[in-house]
Amino acid sequence: MIYRFASFTLDPERGDLRRNGQLVSVERQVWDLLHLFVANADRLVGREEIVAQVWHGRAISDAAVDSRISSLRRLLGDYGQRQEHLKTVHGRGFRFIAPVRIEGAPLAQSLSGAPSVAVLPLVVLTGATELRQFADAFIHDLIQALSRLHWLVVIARGSTFRFRDAQTPTSAVATALDARYVFSGTAEAQGRTRVLSLLLEDTATGRIVWSDRSEFSTDDVAGARNAIASRIAAEIESDIPAHEALSALGLGTEALDAWGHYHLGVERMYRFTRADNRAATDYFQQALRLDPRFARARAGLSFTSFQDAFLHYATPERAIQAARDHAEAAMSLDPRDPFAALQLGRAFWLEDAFDDSIFWIGKAIELNPNYAQAHYSLGLINALTDNPDPAMACSGSALRLSPIDPLTYGMIGVRSFGSLQRGDLQAAASLADRAARTPGAHFVISMIASAMNEIAGHSDRAVSWSATARDKRPDASRAQFFNSLRFVPGESRSRIDSALARQGF
Repeated sequence: MIYRFASFTLDPERGDLRRNGQLVSVERQVWDLLHLFVANADRLVGREEIVAQVWHGRAISDAAVDSRISSLRRLLGDYGQRQEHLKTVHGRGFRFIAPVRIEGAPLAQSLSGAPSVAVLPLVVLTGATELRQFADAFIHDLIQALSRLHWLVVIARGSTFRFRDAQTPTSAVATALDARYVFSGTAEAQGRTRVLSLLLEDTATGRIVWSDRSEFSTDDVAGARNAIASRIAAEIESDIPAHEALSALGLGTEALDAWGHYHLGVERMYRFTRADNRAATDYFQQALRLDPRFARARAGLSFTSFQDAFLHYATPERAIQAARDHAEAAMSLDPRDPFAALQLGRAFWLEDAFDDSIFWIGKAIELNPNYAQAHYSLGLINALTDNPDPAMACSGSALRLSPIDPLTYGMIGVRSFGSLQRGDLQAAASLADRAARTPGAHFVISMIASAMNEIAGHSDRAVSWSATARDKRPDASRAQFFNSLRFVPGESRSRIDSALARQGF
């Protein structure tokens, strides 16, 4: 892509700036400033964005920024009050106002196809060669972890590392690599502490979708690499689809492709209401009408059918069969999709086929070791079958991988069951309270809190949670509870059953 304005030509690929065809010598940061402004000539560019793009987030004084802006104005011929190229918007930033013609520009990006991401090498701010080697190895781990998401197109390292020293604006990176999202960041040494700062940018809008700052000691370098990469991949598993759904909401449904409808379905299916589950089902069905071989949409229908059965929105027998049928169809369309494998495992759980359930949930984890919801589901199966230690381990892994997951309340609920089975009644009640207070928690979670507090001797709290459960679902009953959470016969089931009976369910 080449930018032409006034008598200038700026070529990011070569790093050239020419005036009337003659090469112009320019400081690196001034060149970067100019590139940032002309590449975003359609909008205002604030000081924070300037520091992030030109100085890569380092602590820079306003005077340093003003100095480079002045150098750029002299280069462009903007003197004094004359602002023919770069206009100052006081208190807000700057806008490039000279007409810019772009050669080789792609068509406007639209919400089409699977999301794609480029992971750029980290900029090493301070530290020895050791930190640069760590930063490169970390990016390799992050690319591998993101690639396991399967639904996300991850640009190969060989392509992204071309931009190691170019300091190219993300808009140009996106054009060169055809990436909808770009990861960038810095690595810094602070004594014996190492700091990684990363952000994810939507290249179509310039919005920051996600950001993270991680610190670790030089004593834990080996463990930090994999742990941070795994956690980031788990967060992106939910953050990019949520952002895609928000983007899709800004388009008319006639402009959406199968992926657009799919993302809207995912956004609605985690609200856990009858109306939202129905809406999610409609979105997944529309995605399949547009692409009959879209495995993820078929797996989405398995999820909403599971929810129909779990929360008694439909006849359980029919919903259970639909959950399994859709999951099996998804697996036949894409045997490597962990989302499809997880839905098949959850469908078998509804049929009390726990061995088959464990096999397919384990398959989902094998396909994507960072899949927090699969770890949670495996923990729940262990809780339902009175195996508290693996239940606690799996739910702990899920919470570490995705601490703000849409199913966080379920992960905490598994830990409540595990605590009950270990004999720690106060922890069981406390964890159940926390689960029921978590946004998105449905009536079954309130019933768990009621039962655990009744067992722990907190009658007032038990009564309060019972009232909450009935507010959410007036016909809530023990039969519904155990049709949803299919505990094997044993002490856990008996104690919960008795507690709910005493609460009038």
